[in-house]
Amino acid sequence: MQTPEIKLLAIVENVESIEQELEFCRAKGWQATCVHDLDEGMKLIAQSNPDFVLVSYDHSNEKVRDFAPIIARSFGVQVIALCERKTKVSSRVLAQSGFRFLLFPPISGEGIYEKIQKIINSGKKSKVKEPLVI
Repeated sequence: MQTPEIKLLAIVENVESIEQELEFCRAKGWQATCVHDLDEGMKLIAQSNPDFVLVSYDHSNEKVRDFAPIIARSFGVQVIALCERKTKVSSRVLAQSGFRFLLFPPISGEGIYEKIQKIINSGKKSKVKEPLVI
């Protein structure tokens, strides 16, 4: 089965760690970019119009978390909230984020890929074109 080309952007604290996991998605033919800086992430969203944006909810810059709903609404991209650290506080904050699609640690390339495939398949069934934020 041919996988559609997907553009993916991750705004995370630990770029090196997530970069390794995104290699799995690149091997499937997806374009995947990973950045630490919120300003750089916003520029990339405006320039490259990714299909999905992964946003770290335990990023050291709290503005990253605050901008996640704005990214979803303003740019019409699907945001997947994640936490990079396996702590009770991070998991609680992520669970209370209001986003429908979440990734809890440990984050893996296969997990990212499967989550996006599920979102794509659920979108085809319901024909949802707007970001899925609750």
